[in-house]
Amino acid sequence: MIDVAEDRPLPREERLGQFQRLVAEHDPGDRVTVDAIRFGERHRFTVQLTEADFGGSPVVRTRAQRTPTAGLGIEVVDLTPSLARQWEYAEAGGALISDVAPGSAASRRQIVPGLVIREVNRTPVGSAREAEAALRALRSGDVASLLLELPQGGTVIRNIRVP
Repeated sequence: MIDVAEDRPLPREERLGQFQRLVAEHDPGDRVTVDAIRFGERHRFTVQLTEADFGGSPVVRTRAQRTPTAGLGIEVVDLTPSLARQWEYAEAGGALISDVAPGSAASRRQIVPGLVIREVNRTPVGSAREAEAALRALRSGDVASLLLELPQGGTVIRNIRVP
């Protein structure tokens, strides 16, 4: 069951991130029950998840296809114009976090799908390939300092020790 209903109102980004984390734990084709509050009333839906076609690189991959980067538990794709519109980024370019493995080092640091990696250890990142290369260069025990852009503006830094 996916329960995104909360007794307290959450900021849009937090609700979206929570929902995305929960959906990421399932594969396309899975049937899930979703509880939500709409106009103050609790509703329950049963839905079948599908893989969205964004016209570029897939954002969602089955568990067997996921290859987390550098043991941090994240997967990245290029931020295409279509994905930039979907995630409400002003412009394309960069490495969009498309998946975060549950229980991974990244998920423990509140990194969620939909954030864009702009720098790894103060080195600018302009594509998924550049982000993957920078993260693969890290060794166990190193700290990855990620400058992350949020949808609709703003940035945060997350420091993650590589397992």
